[in-house]
Amino acid sequence: MLNDSKVDEAEALFEKFLRDNKSLINYEHEHAFFMYLHFTNTRNTDVLDKLIILIGQSKNSNIKSEYINAYIYCLETVNEFNKAIIFLEHELAETQEIKIKTKYTILLSKMHIANLNLDEAKIIMVRLINLLSKDKSDDFSNELHNAYLQLGEVENKKENQTDYALCLDKALQYQPANTKTLFSAAYEASQTSFLETLSLSDYSLLIELNPEDAATLNNLGVVAGKLNLKITSCDYYRAANKLNNTLAMANMGFQLLSAGCANEAEELATFAISQKDPNKNNHELLAKIYKERETEETKWTKAKKTSLEKQKFLRVSTEMRYNLDVSIPNHNDWIDNQNRPVAITIERDYINMTWTDSTRKINFYGSYENAALRGVYISAPDKEKQSLTLLASSDKTETYQCTGYFDPIKDCIQLISSDIEKDIKITLSKA
Repeated sequence: MLNDSKVDEAEALFEKFLRDNKSLINYEHEHAFFMYLHFTNTRNTDVLDKLIILIGQSKNSNIKSEYINAYIYCLETVNEFNKAIIFLEHELAETQEIKIKTKYTILLSKMHIANLNLDEAKIIMVRLINLLSKDKSDDFSNELHNAYLQLGEVENKKENQTDYALCLDKALQYQPANTKTLFSAAYEASQTSFLETLSLSDYSLLIELNPEDAATLNNLGVVAGKLNLKITSCDYYRAANKLNNTLAMANMGFQLLSAGCANEAEELATFAISQKDPNKNNHELLAKIYKERETEETKWTKAKKTSLEKQKFLRVSTEMRYNLDVSIPNHNDWIDNQNRPVAITIERDYINMTWTDSTRKINFYGSYENAALRGVYISAPDKEKQSLTLLASSDKTETYQCTGYFDPIKDCIQLISSDIEKDIKITLSKA
């Protein structure tokens, strides 16, 4: 009704609500909130004047604070931050009750934040916390809880995320069973790697207070995963899944996929997106499943083709190992398929090959029998040679287990790695 400017009707309806619920509600709280709604919907400055009158007439400090709260938030909606700040500073100077001072100081800090006075917003909160901590005349647990929450908001606005998380956790010292603060503190701590200890502690308490909090169960799964406790992590995800938490379904799906269980991950993600308002990570999971399937199918096809080719090569090599009519020629100078000189030395049952290369040290050490050979091919960077050339070269040392044979028909030595994933093939011809 206020949206439609039906103010009289809205006020009549509000009065009826007050009469019908007289014994159940706080009149001043509801009245102050109604006036706030009245102003935000109509921008009628008469509301501000009425609030000032009510503030002045209020003898009870708690009632007065309800109307001050409404008045300040009305000013905030029209960006009258300076006016709100001046008003609150005046009220603070007139107020002696520490609990009421706490409310006004927190409200003042919020206005300083809105007015981009972050340093001032922090200073007044630090002073308040010091005052509350030193005064032993009353129990200020609630006030300290709220004060640290507000200080945390200031740190957050200043982009001090670590201090923000620490302030939230400190607030819990004064209200340890506050589930809203517990969740916020645990989550913010989880976003800072070296505060995971706070995250685990706060989430653990939260799940004790509410064993069926699906979001907390999921986040405990995340914490356990970061500690590489995969079984524990999945147990928490599974518990959250049973409560229909689709983010937990996605997280568990990613774990299944990382273990190679793509079908199970796909089933979980497909079920998740059929639910109401599913977490978007399930769509990302499905996309990753399809992409990894395609990638693996391509690699698998290539691996099978490569294995068949290498099998043929190894069969020839085996044949040449036991062929008594053929042997590796005792010839020193060869060139490879990149036209690099290669010196071969044969002694007893051992064979050594040394490449001449502009940037690398390349050798093959192994044994031979008849026309077949087997050994290790090593290609390492030669720092001394690299410093004398502008040619680019890898800084990595490459090592391959190789098998080869002398082909008497082509009059060359063929050498390959028998490893499916190592793609090296060398042909040596006589120089």
